[in-house]
Amino acid sequence: VISPEVSERFREDFDRTIQDCIAVNYYGHFAELCHKYGMKVGNEAGGPNDIPPIDALKNFGTSDILAGEFWVNGHRNAKGGYNKSRRERLNLKQTATAAHMYGKRQAEAEAFTQQEKDGTHWSLSPSDLKPYANDAFCEGINRFMLHAATCQPPEDGKPGFVYCAGQHFTPNITWWEQSKEFFDYLSRCQFMLQQGNFVADVCFYLGERPPLLAPPKYNIPSLGPGYDCDYSNPEVLLTRMTVKNGRIVLPDGMNYKVLVLQNAISTLPEIAKEVGSYQSLNISAVPSKAMSLPVIKKIRELINLGATVIGAPPERSAELKNYPEADVELRKIAQEIWGDLDGKTRTERRLGKGRIIWGKTPREVLLADNVYPDFSFVGQNDDPEKFDYIHRVDGDTEIYFVINRNNESVTNDFTFRVAGKQPEIWDALTGKSVTAKSYKQSNGSTTLPLAFDKFGSYFVVFRKPVALNASGSYGLNFPKLTELSQLGGPWSAAFDPEWGGPAKAEFPELISWTKRPEEGIKYYSGEATYTKTFNLAKTEGRLFIDLGEVKDVAEVRLNGKKLGVLWCAPWRIEITDAAKPTGNVLEVKVINLWANRVVHDLSLPVEKRLTKTHEVFRFDMLNVNTPLLESGLLGPVKVYNSNE
Repeated sequence: VISPEVSERFREDFDRTIQDCIAVNYYGHFAELCHKYGMKVGNEAGGPNDIPPIDALKNFGTSDILAGEFWVNGHRNAKGGYNKSRRERLNLKQTATAAHMYGKRQAEAEAFTQQEKDGTHWSLSPSDLKPYANDAFCEGINRFMLHAATCQPPEDGKPGFVYCAGQHFTPNITWWEQSKEFFDYLSRCQFMLQQGNFVADVCFYLGERPPLLAPPKYNIPSLGPGYDCDYSNPEVLLTRMTVKNGRIVLPDGMNYKVLVLQNAISTLPEIAKEVGSYQSLNISAVPSKAMSLPVIKKIRELINLGATVIGAPPERSAELKNYPEADVELRKIAQEIWGDLDGKTRTERRLGKGRIIWGKTPREVLLADNVYPDFSFVGQNDDPEKFDYIHRVDGDTEIYFVINRNNESVTNDFTFRVAGKQPEIWDALTGKSVTAKSYKQSNGSTTLPLAFDKFGSYFVVFRKPVALNASGSYGLNFPKLTELSQLGGPWSAAFDPEWGGPAKAEFPELISWTKRPEEGIKYYSGEATYTKTFNLAKTEGRLFIDLGEVKDVAEVRLNGKKLGVLWCAPWRIEITDAAKPTGNVLEVKVINLWANRVVHDLSLPVEKRLTKTHEVFRFDMLNVNTPLLESGLLGPVKVYNSNE
């Protein structure tokens, strides 16, 4: 021990050595062995773990399949309809960033993992899972690895024996026969989000202080809402970054307007603490004042080539190598770059073809350069997380994915930083698209109204040229629905006697099965078919049936014609081609989840149980006191028409 300063440098050098050993001798060597034998390698290389310091991005650099994970813990009774905590998806942005930094088309995530009391097993419907999927897509994930699918021989019975963490995507789940529509939604989203390249205006440099981790997506105070970003480690900055036409570019097409020398995972203490807690590591929110000679020389090179770089000058070398002479050389180069800037009264200077800025936020710099937010909406400053987005560009086609993070229907005006192209609205739920009839252009952007159902989403695609002064004067981009009638009780219902339900039952009003006194309905899990006969007072225009609320999946038939499967809001389907003026027979097959029957069976002797599964679930995931889940057709069921 010579001095605290020397000890600190030694410790950071030692930690960087550990990082490099993990990245090169573990992940890198494993990749070499796999490639030698014609195999690809996939890694969840960024945690969570109780681990030594790592450079998560560098770990991913040699991987063919980059993967993170997201959880759905805390869903039951969560405020706002689902658990929005970043902790459940802390490494998704990191995974996506690594894919962008290292030129990988796909960013994968272990999806929908759950492990908690009174849940985990057969307790979440596809509708429950949807908002978590949407958040993951907006973090940059574009490939799901479903968690999980335990091998279940038929002789084991249903729902069978499963791994201790959910979900369970196997033929034994109650809604397996109706699962295609859910998987179609995920597939359409994944396909679209694998096209072209991610769009971001800012690349934040994480610095060299171990560990090197990227934070989750959050509203960065210095950047503000409406802009997106990536994060770079030293390896990418040193070996993959250059400048073209004033933009920082990577070999695979990614490019950024500015490079920000953040020199920290996050400067927000709560974000730094959250990331550190996730990895069992100590993370500082105070930017490092150290930088290695190779890095500061590369910063100088990038600025001379035309880059815009934002940040304070380093004060010392990040390494013990050539100490203290390295500090002298570093300060000399810093003086060459930053010159007389003080970060207060003098904040910007030119160097070669580029410029260095100190004392301004990235948002201030972008706005001064007329680079306006890529995505905005009315009320964004008051509630920036009400909606979210991600933007990709594929040649001349701009692709935005926009989500409603609210447990209610909402209409709002949205502005996209695209002009001279016709907006199209693509619905991944149905696979259908429409040309926007209502939009306007100004200041290089296009604004249009979007009407979302709860936790709804759209792709807004710009690909066909239009004049810069073109607009759509029509007031709406979606059909206006008019209520024609409400289908009240009574309803006939048929349950499966093999699973303890009555072959016939009547519902004077639509209520949850769990509110019925009959044991065979209250604790029923599986399929039940509701039947209702009705007449139509009006048949012109397009006609729709809206089921109101369903727990948890519905398959709809009218007059013997299968119309489709509904698994999330809107619980609405068109009936135009199947409807007739009188004597319409509506059949709604409703499928709930296994949890209710399993919970009840746990209170019964083994010989009286209908389900076959574990006697005891780890962590009391399901137990005799687990609250029952609402089930059935809850309504109100209404008929609508539209003349559009």
